[in-house]
Amino acid sequence: HTLRLNGSDVAPAEPTPALPRPTPNAKLSSETIGGRTYSIMHDLESSPSDEIIDVHVPPGSIFVLGDNRDNSFDSRQFGVVPVSSIEGRVMVIWASLDEAWTPRWERLGRVVR
Repeated sequence: HTLRLNGSDVAPAEPTPALPRPTPNAKLSSETIGGRTYSIMHDLESSPSDEIIDVHVPPGSIFVLGDNRDNSFDSRQFGVVPVSSIEGRVMVIWASLDEAWTPRWERLGRVVR
């Protein structure tokens, strides 16, 4: 559960309000990278992998990392993504469902920075 960037741990931050609400089986925390704070969710029922992933991201590529670290399908599974493959930019949350597939209405229409 520790993110390292260029060999240094990313500083944890206080959770920001009004972001994904944690379920009874999850904990919400935050990380600050480059002066911006990002919320992340940890599944308390899964055990973190002891596997250390050391990835070199070449110029012209990105490493995609999900905010639900324990249940995300991201670059840890499929590798880095060429920037040329990016077709758009997320601007707004148009749908958000919880673990029971119930709409999270408070997130509908939220602008993504």
